[in-house]
Amino acid sequence: MRVLTVLLLFLLATTTFQSINPVISPVQLFCPTVGTNAYALVTVTEGLSQIDFEGILESYAKFMPFNSTQQIKYDFYFGTNYSTIVTTNDLALEIELWKNDTTYISMLWHSSKTNGETDELVGIAKSMLDNVAKDNQQDTTVYLKKQVVLMTDYVPLNVTNVFNKNTNENTQRLGIMFALDLTPLDNAAEFPVFKTDEENVGGTRAIFQETRDFEFPALIHEDKPLSDVYVFMTSANMSQLMQVIENTIGGPTCQLSPTKMYSKFIHTQLVQNDTVWELVIPWLGQKTHNFASNCMKALGHFKTKKNCTMSKEQVVNDFVQLIHMTNNQTFAYLFLDDTSCATTENLTTTIQDSTHIRIVLEDGLNDVYEDFTLPLVNLGFLDKTVDNQVIYNNIFYLQNFSTSCTDEIPMG
Repeated sequence: MRVLTVLLLFLLATTTFQSINPVISPVQLFCPTVGTNAYALVTVTEGLSQIDFEGILESYAKFMPFNSTQQIKYDFYFGTNYSTIVTTNDLALEIELWKNDTTYISMLWHSSKTNGETDELVGIAKSMLDNVAKDNQQDTTVYLKKQVVLMTDYVPLNVTNVFNKNTNENTQRLGIMFALDLTPLDNAAEFPVFKTDEENVGGTRAIFQETRDFEFPALIHEDKPLSDVYVFMTSANMSQLMQVIENTIGGPTCQLSPTKMYSKFIHTQLVQNDTVWELVIPWLGQKTHNFASNCMKALGHFKTKKNCTMSKEQVVNDFVQLIHMTNNQTFAYLFLDDTSCATTENLTTTIQDSTHIRIVLEDGLNDVYEDFTLPLVNLGFLDKTVDNQVIYNNIFYLQNFSTSCTDEIPMG
């Protein structure tokens, strides 16, 4: 394979930092889960009245979203005798319909009554976690938060232990108890437990509706694309990063099957508050764009000062190290918010001809051409394709002159 030896421009000025700088390890940044699948086990004693049973259900509904734009699928297990699936954006309205059907609500109450903690009830708890594991294996549900809720008026120790031992990713475990004293269940459970008559309803709702940091499930069989994509940013502009993500999703050499998943689809380093963050966007089949878009909105746009810091130097150094070491087809972006932090001196490296580089600048291209771009042209770093280019940081250039994961396009 042809190897191009190039003098790179990205060693930060020696007057800015000490000659020997410590390596800054990036801090992991996580995307949030999107939406919820809920699994609820209702088990009560023979002595609990129907009114109090209804109160447990109403408490759960009170803590969950109502009149929401997103629907939630609820899998309810009433004791060992009955289960039902409800998909709704307003659980309170659904439970009100149950109550209005006196025969149906009475059946749910009687089904939930448990004469001691049976093996069958423990089996129901295990099957709920098995269903969570299945959700984590499907591209259509892997990105969801899986909420597992125990609703009771006693302490089912074996069921509680099953939930305590959950190892499924992206799972939130919660308990709701009809009792004057939560202490017995609180001591047994390794997850938050709440009363049906919680006084701090707003705070409890926030807990029930919070997202999780998305974890790519360990048991998924992953596929790998032909090309890898890396993005290094000395700032943290999420709209620009989203444009790169969209280009990558649509790029033939990076696409995977709509039903496949891959944990390390796009690698990103960015700087915010003088901290180097690492963010990895997974491929989640047809849900990749929705997941990534939600992630960018959740993380928000961070305003970064135009200055030269050790964190920015580390990002640039990591970019240089990557393009020197990569040995397969790679698309690497470097977003520079201030070219004065970089020089074209003191550093050489080798770039494989399968590595395609885009340097994206905040500065006007005419303003930096003589000191920044022209030396790269003379060195052969820039060629007659869009694969190795210095471009301006706006949507037009990002869409038309920095498309990831495509064949070379002549500049004309």
